[in-house]
Amino acid sequence: MIEHVEPFLETLRVRNASEHHVKGCRTACLAWCKAGCPPADEWMSHLFDTCKVGTVRVRRAQLMSFHRYLLDRGLISSDPFRPMAVIKEPQRTLRVLTLNEVARLIDCCDQVGENGARLGAMVSLIATSGLRVSEVCGLRLDKIDVDQRIASVIGKGDKERMVKFGVVAQEKIRVYLDARPDVESPWLFCAASGSQVNPNHFREDLEKAAWWADLKDINPHLLRHTFATMSIEAKLPIEDVRGMLGHKSIVTTQQYIHRDNAAAWSDYDQHPLAS
Repeated sequence: MIEHVEPFLETLRVRNASEHHVKGCRTACLAWCKAGCPPADEWMSHLFDTCKVGTVRVRRAQLMSFHRYLLDRGLISSDPFRPMAVIKEPQRTLRVLTLNEVARLIDCCDQVGENGARLGAMVSLIATSGLRVSEVCGLRLDKIDVDQRIASVIGKGDKERMVKFGVVAQEKIRVYLDARPDVESPWLFCAASGSQVNPNHFREDLEKAAWWADLKDINPHLLRHTFATMSIEAKLPIEDVRGMLGHKSIVTTQQYIHRDNAAAWSDYDQHPLAS
């Protein structure tokens, strides 16, 4: 079979295939031929053991293209790779924090220094409402009702939505407001100059708190993932979760469904991070 590889590649060039595609086909075909042209199932099993799923899918398509060339010239009677099941990417399981880890992270915000109170309020707000870091940094002082535990935020596409947050965030925000810089600023979370908190500065402080909490690879979006997953597992209606997260499509929200959550609790206070 190996003698047919170069003629096959030449037909790809005639059809104006990219050199990248031609090179990939050469790699796939020569590897299979040099292995002795093993049965398709054996070769695919070998690929699964040595390559990522995406690479396996590409290699199979390249070998199917080669066998189609052989079929058209009567060199083989069937394509052993074509009847095989479609290869799908494995569904990723989003990493989330446990309740204990979230609590530990919030407690360790005090270790950061002069920004500790602000950091604790911001972290607990994201963890109990699922806000994006940009939404938290852009939250206006006049758009939050601490007593009622609700806030109005501007999300993607400049769309405004109402969110509710937990008791722990309520307490941390009150502590922060007592220590908030005494400056004229429209922003709830502001720097000493009154300017809006830079998301990158927030991330840097978050990493410091994570170090104190003995947690690795912590970022604002992980807190959002955690809130979303716990919301689904607490059986909040998925449409309500979509609204809280500010997702345009419910398909985006469905990534957080890891098990059957057919029953629904409509009360936010059922959420484990709400209290």
